[in-house]
Amino acid sequence: MYTLPVRATTSSIVASLATPAPSSSSGSGRPRLRLIRNAPVFAAPATVCKRDGGQLRSQTREIERERKGGHPPAGGHKRGGERGQRRGGEEEEDEQLPLPSEKKGGASEGEAVHRYPHLVTPSEPEALQPPPPPSKASSKGMDPTVERLKSGFQKFKTEVYDKKPELFEPLKSGQSPRYMVFACSDSRVCPSVTLGLQPGEAFTVRNIASMVPPYDKIKYAGTGSAIEYAVCALKVQVIVVIGHSCCGGIRALLSLKDGAPDNFTFVEDWVRIGSPAKNKVKKEHASVPFDDQCSILEKEAVNVSLQNLKSYPFVKEGLAGGTLKLVGAHSHFVKGQFVTWEPPQDAIERLTSGFQQFKVNVYDKKPELFGPLKSGQAPKYMVFACSDSRVCPSVTLGLQPGEAFTVRNIAAMVPGYDKTKYTGIGSAIEYAVCALKVEVLVVIGHSCCGGIRALLSLQDGAAYTFHFVEDWVKIGFIAKMKVKKEHASVPFDDQCSILEKEAVNVSLENLKTYPFVKEGLANGTLKLIGAHYDFVSGEFLTWKK
Repeated sequence: MYTLPVRATTSSIVASLATPAPSSSSGSGRPRLRLIRNAPVFAAPATVCKRDGGQLRSQTREIERERKGGHPPAGGHKRGGERGQRRGGEEEEDEQLPLPSEKKGGASEGEAVHRYPHLVTPSEPEALQPPPPPSKASSKGMDPTVERLKSGFQKFKTEVYDKKPELFEPLKSGQSPRYMVFACSDSRVCPSVTLGLQPGEAFTVRNIASMVPPYDKIKYAGTGSAIEYAVCALKVQVIVVIGHSCCGGIRALLSLKDGAPDNFTFVEDWVRIGSPAKNKVKKEHASVPFDDQCSILEKEAVNVSLQNLKSYPFVKEGLAGGTLKLVGAHSHFVKGQFVTWEPPQDAIERLTSGFQQFKVNVYDKKPELFGPLKSGQAPKYMVFACSDSRVCPSVTLGLQPGEAFTVRNIAAMVPGYDKTKYTGIGSAIEYAVCALKVEVLVVIGHSCCGGIRALLSLQDGAAYTFHFVEDWVKIGFIAKMKVKKEHASVPFDDQCSILEKEAVNVSLENLKTYPFVKEGLANGTLKLIGAHYDFVSGEFLTWKK
């Protein structure tokens, strides 16, 4: 069942936690910047998504759902591959934690199935009758890459979504996550899976090596906008940065040679965020083997990210006021361990107990799934999804560990090629396409998206409310102008619904500005797919671009 873990034994972490404070939803109005205060902050009842007169009405209503016959709005490198290695050396032996349940042997099989339906009882994608509107490839011989996504969603809908209205109904009116999680894009380490995080529980950013750059309004608007929105609007209580074993980004960082030319356009520039950690490891552990240095650096890079978080004024204010805590963590998927550091508190016990439940009910029971992942990843998909706590694609699409290299940011936006401003996104795309050789890039929008709402609310010449958010969502400006022109007469909420898909189309077009993507599309080794998840009506649509 989707029951939250309630107990865990002591482990080490970065900080103690504040009392939970419900926060405003992603679909609420534009918040003021300085909202942190040492008191509970309650969600504004602005984002109400409900059915009215048989039609879905919400602040970002899916009005095209009734258009059953139409389509959503349209608007070389040498094959490499990551090969992780088993690590020796400096790895803490984390103590065995009891399961959240008091039952011997952990949660029941039924509970495990509801929490991890696609892992405990994996099934081959089934041929499903595709929902309207039909695409060119959907009526007969549906593209198997699209079929995999649709069948995964259908399994989630019938086995989880439809059976847990008490979980999903409240999420239709907004999100109030307690956590913000930074995790690596690596296909093997989705935190929703490894920590058993519930929909609505964690606002999530995923990038190469789960790095957090320092405050830089020009260069790191993507990361900055996510942190700012999570802290100032959603009022998250805890920011968690999770490193992991066999991390390709960390290996790339440790392999950098002074003065040597870069092999990639983006990757090296991005992982250099962790240079202080690299220098520390090289100095203090110069005599240990390279693989052991990587293992140490995986944790030291987390510490650098935690320090970088303190360079954001709203994070610094939250820490000073006691409304925000920072946590470092490391997931070792070779050994099946999850460690945290600093004194444990209730929210950290939530993470460690969630991992222990995953380990006992899934990891230990599926060696045929997790064994091959210890030596490397070979994902078929790269997925762009929103950081919104309600829309983790591993949950909604039943994606297996190792199946999808994932990036999550505000509104699932992909900017155009820009080596100066968007190294975070660029490095992830480059690594996925050139090193991992993914075959499909999927961009997924969703209903009730706060980022889309912020985009549509932008007024020409108006002063910014945030440091980062407006600058980031302007990536979808072309889509906004199209919606304003073609749908000027429809209500604002309906425009938001249309813009959720049009912004996906802009991201798909932006992907074509990356030379390695353009090359893959030209030679047929890569394809682009747009998608939209409506968590109010329980629908998932796809289209090709």
